[in-house]
Amino acid sequence: MKLTRIAKLRLRVFRDFVWPKDLHPFAQFNVIYGWNGSGKTTLSGLLSLVEKKTALIEGDAELELGGATKVAGTAFAQAPLPQVRVFNRDFINATLSQTGGGIAPIYFLGEDSIEKQARVEQLKKELATTDIKLRTAQTDKTRAESKLDDACKDKAK
Repeated sequence: MKLTRIAKLRLRVFRDFVWPKDLHPFAQFNVIYGWNGSGKTTLSGLLSLVEKKTALIEGDAELELGGATKVAGTAFAQAPLPQVRVFNRDFINATLSQTGGGIAPIYFLGEDSIEKQARVEQLKKELATTDIKLRTAQTDKTRAESKLDDACKDKAK
């Protein structure tokens, strides 16, 4: 049994949605995209309830399963639902952001790329060490100049 369509939906921006006759049913894999405010987050939230088998509390929804069976949003917790996976911002926050600093947006593939990335990381560490040495030297220089100024002032007095 698979999710065929959202038969009806009254939730947030969907005031009175009914699946149009000329709109194709859901396929095995589906990507939902659209303008800001068009309801992408609302749909992903609804499908997340199906994924987690949690009843819809706010609004009204009815899903069509296998082309015939209809399940109301309030029955998501008890009804046999198909396996649905939702990859939205909540999924990313729950699974990938727990690493502490997030995930680097660039990945390196291949031995030569991995070696180059390792060299970059080594150079970053060396740069950090050199920066610390530079700051220490600048502080020492400032102190020495201050002592020289004080010595010159004392000699002039």
